[in-house]
Amino acid sequence: MGRRNKNRNKSSLVEGVKSVEKKEELLQDNSEQEAKDEKVDDNKKEVIEEKTVEKADESEEKLEGKKEDRTEEKTEERSEDKTEEKAEEKPEDESEEKKEEKAKDESKDDKNEKSEDKTDEKSKESEVKGEDKKEDESNKEKSKEDKYSKYEKFYIQEPYIDSSVDKHKKRRKVLKWVGISLLTLVCVVYFAGVIYFNNHFDLDTSINGYDISFKSIEEVEAIFEEEFSGYELTVQFKDGEEKILYGNGELQYSLEESISDIKKKQNPFIWFVNLFYEDDYTVNYVASYNEDALEEYVSTFKAMDSSNMIPSKDARVRLSEGEVVVIPDETGTMLDTEKVMTTITTALDSYSNCVNIDENECYIKADITADSETIADIVAEAEDFLNIEAYYDFKGYKVQITKEELCTMAYIDSWGDVEISKSNVELFAMNFAEKYSTAYTERKFKTNDNRTILVYGGYDGWVLDGEAEAEELYHALLAKENFIKEPVCERQGYTYCDLNDIGDTYVEIDLTDQKVFYYENGVKKIESDCVTGHLYGMKTPGGLYSLRGKSVNETLIGPDYETFVYYWMPFNRGIGLHDATWRGSFGGDIYTYNGSHGCINLPYDVAAELYSYVEVGMPIVCYWDDEVVEVD
Repeated sequence: MGRRNKNRNKSSLVEGVKSVEKKEELLQDNSEQEAKDEKVDDNKKEVIEEKTVEKADESEEKLEGKKEDRTEEKTEERSEDKTEEKAEEKPEDESEEKKEEKAKDESKDDKNEKSEDKTDEKSKESEVKGEDKKEDESNKEKSKEDKYSKYEKFYIQEPYIDSSVDKHKKRRKVLKWVGISLLTLVCVVYFAGVIYFNNHFDLDTSINGYDISFKSIEEVEAIFEEEFSGYELTVQFKDGEEKILYGNGELQYSLEESISDIKKKQNPFIWFVNLFYEDDYTVNYVASYNEDALEEYVSTFKAMDSSNMIPSKDARVRLSEGEVVVIPDETGTMLDTEKVMTTITTALDSYSNCVNIDENECYIKADITADSETIADIVAEAEDFLNIEAYYDFKGYKVQITKEELCTMAYIDSWGDVEISKSNVELFAMNFAEKYSTAYTERKFKTNDNRTILVYGGYDGWVLDGEAEAEELYHALLAKENFIKEPVCERQGYTYCDLNDIGDTYVEIDLTDQKVFYYENGVKKIESDCVTGHLYGMKTPGGLYSLRGKSVNETLIGPDYETFVYYWMPFNRGIGLHDATWRGSFGGDIYTYNGSHGCINLPYDVAAELYSYVEVGMPIVCYWDDEVVEVD
C-alpha cells in the first residue's frame, strides 16, 4: 500500500507540474496575463513541495537497492525539476525554451507511468507472498515514513519571492483591465453616437440662421413650421399700409430642400469628426399661392380702390421774382395694379417681410417730369425772355425794366411757350407812369449849403401817359428782343436823375438869404446877392419852376409901374429874373422895406452872364427856409 501511495503521489505531482506548465503558457495571453501570474505564484509552492516528496521517494528507493536505471530516471527527474524551477523563475523566457520544457515534461510523464506500472507489479507480488509478509512490509513502511519525514523537514522550505514582481504584475493587471474598459467604453460611446446622430444634427449646425445643434429632424421641421405660420408681409402704400398673412390667397411656404435631405449631408459614422466643424446651411424658401385668390385679396386694400386714386401732375415752369422756377411733377396715388401684383408676388417669393409700393414705382407717374427734355426746352425759352434788356430813356437817364418786372408781365402757357399778358402790361404801365410822373409833386433838392429839402413843384415836371405806354410796351415785349424806348408823355420835364427831375443844371434862389446860384452839370458858376419881392404884399413865392423864355430890352409894365430891363428871364407867370440898374446895392434885408414886385433883381453884369447860360425849360428852384422841410 505504501508503494501505491507513493506512486499516486508522484503521479499527482506530475499532473501538478503539467498544470503549472500549461498555466505558464496561458500567461502569455494578453487578456489573462495578470490572473495567471497569481496562479503561477501559488503553483510554485506546490512544485517545491512535490520536489521534496520526490526526493524522499528517491532516497527510499536507494535504501531498497533499486536498479541503476531507476536511479538514472530519478536523476533525470531532478534535472527536469531544476529546469522547471528555472522556468518558473523566468516566466517571460522565449517560446523556444517553453517548447523544450514541454518536451521534457512529456518524457518525465512517460517515466512516471513506467514507475507506476512497476510499483503495481511489486504490490501484486507482495500480495501473493501472503499475509506473513504484511508485518514486515508495514514495519518497512513505517521506517520509510520516518525517513521521509526527515527528508521533508530538510527539503520543505519557503521560497524567496521578490515583492516588486508582484507589484509589476498587479500594475499590468490593472492597466489591462483599464484598457479593456476604456476600449469597451469607446466602442459603446461611438456606436451610441452613430445611433444618435443618425437622426440628430451635429454640433454647430445651423439652417438659415437657426441653431439646430443636437436637434432631431422632427424638431427642426417644427421650427420652420412655426416660422412659416407666423409669416406676414407688410405692403406700404402712400396713404397707409396693409398686411398679407400666411394663408391669405392660399399662401404657403416650404424649404427648397427637405430637412431629411440636409441631414443626409452629415455622415453619422464620423460624428466625432463633425464636432470640430461648423455647418451653416442656407436654404431658399419656396412660396406657393393661388394667383387669382391672392389678387382678389389684394384688391380689397383701400389704396387699390380706384375712387381713392389721385392722378399725377406734370412738372411745370413758372416765372417768379425774376427767376425761372421749375415746379416738380407730383406723383399721385393712381396705381398700376398689374405692377402692384408683380411687386407683391416678388416680395412673397423672396420671403420679404416688407415691400414699399412707392419705391418700386408702382404709382403712375406724370407724363412730363422735372428732368424731362420738354421742361429743359421751356426753361431755356423762359430764361431767354428774362434776359431781355429793356430800358426807358428819360432824356439820357435810363430806367431798366427788371427781371422781376418782366416776370409780372409774362407767363408760361400749357404748351410751354412764353406768353405776354396784356392786362399785366397795362397794370405795369399805369404804375410806371404814376411812379415817374413828377408834376404836382414834391422833389428832393440839395441846397447850396448841402441841405436836402423837399420842394413842391406845380405844373412843371414829367407827366406820363399810362394807357398809351401800355400799348407800346406790349408790342415791344412780344418781339422778345432787347429794346430802349422813351416813355409816352403828356409833358416832359427838363431832365431826370436819381434824386429828382431837376438834375444838376439849374438856378437856385435862396429867398431867405437873398442869394442866386447857377449850377451847370453840378458845378457852381454864379453866386450873387439879389433883391426879391417886398415882404409885405409882394412876397416872391417859393417852389419849383421852369424857365418860360428869355429876351432882352424888355419893358416890364405893371399896375403902378413901367420899367425897362436889358435881360428878361420869366419863370412864374409875370415873375422872372432881370437886371435892376436903378439899385445901388443888393442882398441883406432890402427886400423887407424896398423889395420888388416879386421879381428877382440882379446886378447888371450878373443878369447878363446868367442870361448867357440859361435856356427855356431849365429848372428854377425858389425856397424860403421856414416853408420847406429838410430830409435825410
